Amino acid sequence: MTDALFSLEDFGLRVEPTQAMREGTQVVDQCAYCGAVVVWHRGLYRAKLGQCPACDTQQGWWGQKLPVAGIHEHDHDWELVGSLEVCTRCTSSRQPHTSPKDGALS
Repeated sequence: MTDALFSLEDFGLRVEPTQAMREGTQVVDQCAYCGAVVVWHRGLYRAKLGQCPACDTQQGWWGQKLPVAGIHEHDHDWELVGSLEVCTRCTSSRQPHTSPKDGALS
C-alpha cells in the first residue's frame, strides 16, 4: 500500500468509530454508473440506497471490499485484553496471533 498524500489530521478531522464499525457490520457499495462509494450498515437493504447522491442516477450499486477508491481499513492498534486482542482505536477484536514454532504471542 502506498503512503497517503495527506491525512485527516492535516485538516483537523478524525474518524469517530460508529456502532457498525465497532461491531464489524459496515459494508461498502459503489455506484454502478459514476463510482461513488457509500459506507453503510450491512443490516439495511441495498435498494434503500436509491439514487446515487453524486450522479443522481439509479444504475444500481455494486458491493465492494476494502480497499476501494482510496478507502482502506485503518491500521489497528492491538492490545491483549483477557483472551482477545482488542483494537484501541475502533474496539474490533480478534483471537491473538501465535508464533507457529513456540506458541508465543506475536
